[in-house]
Amino acid sequence: MGIDLFFDPADIDADGGSVRGWASSLDMFCARILGNSEDLSAQFDDSAKEFDEITGWNLEGASEEDRQAWRDAAGAVRYCAAVTERWADDIDEFKRERNRLIGLWRDEKQDAEARIAALDDANWFSSLFSADKDQIVAELKDRLDELNAQARTNWDTLMDHADDRRRELTDGPTPANIRSLIDAGYVNWSLFNIDPVRYAPEISPHEADEWGQKLSEAWKTGRRGEEYDNLMMMLTMLSAKVLDSEKRGLGVNRADQDTLKAIFDAIDEHSGGILNVPRYLDVLGESDEGRAQVLGTLADGILVLSREDLHGGYENLPEDIRTALGSGSWAKGGDATKGWGADIEPLASILEHADGDLMGGKDFSALLTAVVGANASPEFLHPEGKEFFERNAQILLDVSTRNNEANHAILTDSFYHPDHRNDEAHKEDYKIDAAGVVQGIFVYDWPEPAPGERTPAAGLIAWIPELAHQGGLPTDDLSAEDMAARQMAGEAAAGLINLLGSDALFQELTDTGVPVHDEATGTTRRDLTFTQYNPALADALADVFESYVGSFALEYGFPAGYGDGGSSTIDLHWRLEDGESPYNPADGTIKLGVTERLRFLQYLAANEDSAVRMVSISGTYQELMLGGHLATGNGITHGTRAATLQGLVDAAFNNEQAEREADLGQEQENRKATAEKFLSASKDATALLPTNWLPYLAGQVVENVGKEIVNQAYNNYIDEAPNWSNYTSPATVQKRVDLEILGRMVEAGKDPFTNARDVDGQSVESILREAGILTGTGEEMHVRTDGSLMNGPGGTRPVVISQAIRNAIDSQDVDWIGGRPMNGRDFSDEYVSPYATRYDDIRAQLFYDRADYESLENRQNPFGMRTDEDR
Repeated sequence: MGIDLFFDPADIDADGGSVRGWASSLDMFCARILGNSEDLSAQFDDSAKEFDEITGWNLEGASEEDRQAWRDAAGAVRYCAAVTERWADDIDEFKRERNRLIGLWRDEKQDAEARIAALDDANWFSSLFSADKDQIVAELKDRLDELNAQARTNWDTLMDHADDRRRELTDGPTPANIRSLIDAGYVNWSLFNIDPVRYAPEISPHEADEWGQKLSEAWKTGRRGEEYDNLMMMLTMLSAKVLDSEKRGLGVNRADQDTLKAIFDAIDEHSGGILNVPRYLDVLGESDEGRAQVLGTLADGILVLSREDLHGGYENLPEDIRTALGSGSWAKGGDATKGWGADIEPLASILEHADGDLMGGKDFSALLTAVVGANASPEFLHPEGKEFFERNAQILLDVSTRNNEANHAILTDSFYHPDHRNDEAHKEDYKIDAAGVVQGIFVYDWPEPAPGERTPAAGLIAWIPELAHQGGLPTDDLSAEDMAARQMAGEAAAGLINLLGSDALFQELTDTGVPVHDEATGTTRRDLTFTQYNPALADALADVFESYVGSFALEYGFPAGYGDGGSSTIDLHWRLEDGESPYNPADGTIKLGVTERLRFLQYLAANEDSAVRMVSISGTYQELMLGGHLATGNGITHGTRAATLQGLVDAAFNNEQAEREADLGQEQENRKATAEKFLSASKDATALLPTNWLPYLAGQVVENVGKEIVNQAYNNYIDEAPNWSNYTSPATVQKRVDLEILGRMVEAGKDPFTNARDVDGQSVESILREAGILTGTGEEMHVRTDGSLMNGPGGTRPVVISQAIRNAIDSQDVDWIGGRPMNGRDFSDEYVSPYATRYDDIRAQLFYDRADYESLENRQNPFGMRTDEDR
């Protein structure tokens, strides 16, 4: 018997498979917008990537507006695809429920019909059992009502989902909608990778404590709920959103920093200190990949929280981090043996996994550098041993020295602990001991870095040359950003040179007491300069010298008024006026005292490789100054500057030997060996120089000096060095200048030989041809300015050759610079005379002997050096 009851719940024509196909088509369209293959999710939904990594187009030259249009188009399509996929699942869920209800109705109706049929078959008098039949039908009607109610609920749910999807499409990718898609599993990284700022999920500060508790519990116990991966992903996204907002100039939302701080504070609280997290992971036996994910997320978050330019700062850091940096071992008078020994490894374990391009804030970075410097001091012996300290300290220095403002604050001795810098009465007690920090970092015997890598300790100063000439030549129009970068680099360079040249550090850095074993001799020495066993630091100092070489030749501290009969005394006590900046923005130079310059160069002289660079740089500078004189006729300025630099370099070599108790006669041989080493490496002087370096050396007056002149003249200089006993003396410089002037005269078509006075009865022309200096005739006549030819090839005495050249250039007047004709000899003397005066002053007053250094070691004041009391 059939029962006249029917169940036909509402349905829709759409099916999930078709809708899901539309979502897939949208994803393929998104991939094509981005210039990638159709496999979009594999491209960028499984992990964090930069926008340039997920697009196959070359957007290098695209404007930010065009890039944003690309982001918006790709993001809109990807978002629609995710919502469409969610709608497909809604449809499938609706149809599954509808089919389930239909199946239930079919089964229950068939059961009811079977029961009624059984009653009919078992009873002849079925009318007697009509009440039983009615009961079965009534029960089925009740069941039908229940199923209809469930069907209506299922339909209403579908309609609610339809409204939600419609609203999501209408409202677009709001943070709340993104969070909903992430929580539901329809989006991981894809939208965030397209635009971290616009498509970051919504995270409420009210969730912070719950997040901190859940994450800490997971790291302690290893029990990770279904939310764990999403929590980690969104925590990473929050840090990245803050960074991307700043990177793209969109402005950082302070609320994002507040939320990040709240989450990290909660982690700190529930972990018993965030520095405990690495230990928890070790106890659990966490995989390397899992450990890197957790600690990398924490490291990036810590650095973002510490950034003042991102609305963060030292005060935003978790308490455990601030406690580790607050031991006071870095302050003047602080105890370097107490404070943070237990914190170095977990802090390094976390920061080791930080993004390599991410820096911390100024205060955090400066304190971290200061703590490492204080605890790297020789008197500090870490209980875990040297290798333990080195590994962890280098990790921390690698991170801390990424912030140039922090490096600047340390090198200029101007950093106060952020908790106390506004306390005028006591802030001096909380000032970083810059000398102690620099001493600790420079004196420590760091392991040699791998080829092509930089030792983290050099990071404190390696940035200076990079910013020294940012934006181009001084004559270019510079942006405010470029000017600020140059000034920061200049001030830091001056601060570095002043620190290293101070009495407080000079003795400590030149007689370090660090035991260094020489495998060749089998001996161990303790009296070395730090650059002898830390070559990476020596190289970094040479970079600074190269960037500011012109500043080493300036007049500060030297007697003024060449030729007026004034004092020739060099002022070793020269210093800036109070409040005066050492940086000159007009030409990019810095103002340095004489003692500081000399001591800085002595550090370079102590290391063979940096000594080679110092010789090459100073020699090139000499030739640039000569070129400047030939181009402008300003011999006083150019000759004096050339002598100032070369005199200081020679004094540095002399003084380094004096301090080492070596035979002073060996000093010349060492300089020759240095020059020979450079000669074997390269003869292209200008190839050694960074872009735009040449005009800086001599100032803007020699910008018209050609590279060919520089290279030829420098080749002369370096060729002569191994053969002449004193190749930078005024007499030798005069020979080079005379020869160069003779070459210019011949090149200009002049005849300096016909009227030239003979030398010892032999004509000047024949002497120079025999020596190989003069070749060709007529228009093909040429002067070879190879300085080695002046040593007398063919038996000709060098003094005869020199006199022949002098007589030649004295034979006629030449209008060298327009409007001021004079003979070549006088033109040469205009350069050589001020050179000789300055060089002789330096040789007389700055070339020290062993007795001078013994006085310094005894804390006396030798040769009028400036003492700490003078500062």
